[in-house]
Amino acid sequence: MYRTTEFSQIWQFIVDTYGVPTYKEANPIIISFVTFPFLFGMMFGDMGHGSLLLMVGIYMTLKGNEDG
Repeated sequence: MYRTTEFSQIWQFIVDTYGVPTYKEANPIIISFVTFPFLFGMMFGDMGHGSLLLMVGIYMTLKGNEDG
């Protein structure tokens, strides 16, 4: 297992869903940090849809379970 922070734990879960790197392979989580938001932004470029997702994300972040 890789050591993760609270923030990077979900990214590591997404990477592990597609396959766990084997011994001496690079962990692609760093590439995911950079490319996923950019590609997601290109895919959902509509301002109305993006604003709605932003508002829902902020609400879920602020009202989410603190114990995780």
